[in-house]
Amino acid sequence: MDNGLVAGARRPKNLAGKTITGIPFASLSGVDMLASQQALPVRGTKNAPGGALNNMRTYPTVVSILLMLSNIAVAADLATVRGKTVMVVQAHPDDAESRCAGTVALLKKNGNKIVYVVCSNDDKGTYDQKATLKSQAALRKSEEEQAVKVLGVDVLEWLGYEDGWVDMVPKDKLRGDVVRMIRKHRPEILLAFDPRSVDEHMDHRASAFAAMDAVTASPFPLYYPEHLSKEKLAPWEVAEVYYYDTTAANIWIDIGSTIETKIDALAKHASQKGTDREAIARGVKAKAERDGKDHGIHYAEALRSAEIYVGVTPAKSP
Repeated sequence: MDNGLVAGARRPKNLAGKTITGIPFASLSGVDMLASQQALPVRGTKNAPGGALNNMRTYPTVVSILLMLSNIAVAADLATVRGKTVMVVQAHPDDAESRCAGTVALLKKNGNKIVYVVCSNDDKGTYDQKATLKSQAALRKSEEEQAVKVLGVDVLEWLGYEDGWVDMVPKDKLRGDVVRMIRKHRPEILLAFDPRSVDEHMDHRASAFAAMDAVTASPFPLYYPEHLSKEKLAPWEVAEVYYYDTTAANIWIDIGSTIETKIDALAKHASQKGTDREAIARGVKAKAERDGKDHGIHYAEALRSAEIYVGVTPAKSP
């Protein structure tokens, strides 16, 4: 049994306090249930009325049921959600096209609003010794603008930092920039690099942690209070977060209907991917096949559905 969800379903968040055959759901985490040493009062065990079976024999079965139930999609399925605003935070032009554009195209196809936030202008991403910072930034901007047209992205926001220097931006400033974007566009869903398994590129790491931290800060008015007082941007709480470029995937999105759109968008980044669309297509399809192989999907994108940090949340003002 997979511990993840197929086709973008996320873990339920509304079972706390509910019961199934008398078992309280104090936690949604199967790991938490396994870690607990308290015997569960399940019918048929010694500590339940009419019990005749040994707890140690019945407990694994109960845990298996709980683990299975914890992976049932009782909320909106990412692959079919409609009418939402989806924000995609990325370090460079083409990061999202390479990693989650099939999902983005599917979300757009299903009637959602898509907002791209690009942290860097990618003004250094070339081996061309005749290029300048200005010419390279202009080229990458043009390529991204063409790519988002293919995908149907509604809003393209640039934070404008230098390529390779995003990690040098003071953390509070970069985080604040992403918080501002969240408060401005009010997304219900956010996608970003996975901060748990981000690769060796410094800008990827910086954007991953900035996005994660911004989701935590954006609902609270005393984080960056100038957004409200000076810019009239009210706090906003992102409901769902999905991380791409992950080594800990727990959902797999079927992108069979949008993979050609993904390829077309990625092909707009000729300075990075070359001009051979067929070669680009082979690479994209091979990766999508690998991601979907063990999950009954021909072409898939793998994401990690993240539980949003809550902490000690005060009562919200009316």
